[in-house]
Amino acid sequence: MRTVRESNLFTEQSAALGMSVKRLDEVTSGVVWAAGINAELLPAVPGTALRCVITDAFPDAPSLRIFLKIEDSDYVELVWIEPVTEDFDEPIM
Repeated sequence: MRTVRESNLFTEQSAALGMSVKRLDEVTSGVVWAAGINAELLPAVPGTALRCVITDAFPDAPSLRIFLKIEDSDYVELVWIEPVTEDFDEPIM
C-alpha cells in the first residue's frame, strides 16, 4: 500500500471548498483508499502523469474532481481538487 499525501495546492483548494474537514474526509475516503491500494487502476489523463477520479455528489457535498500523481512505489500525491460544475457531461479522459 502506498502512502497518500496532499500537495499544498490540494490542501488550499480543499479548504476553499467550504466543507468541514470531517465531511471532506468522508467524501474523499474512497479515492484515498483506491490511490493507496492500486493507483494504476485509476483513470489516466492522456498526455500527463496524472490520474483523475470524480466522486459522486452527496448530501452537503458536490461531486468532486480529484487529480493525483503516482510518485513512486511508496507515494501518491493528491495534486488538485475542484467541484464538478453542472455543465459537466463527460469524463475528461
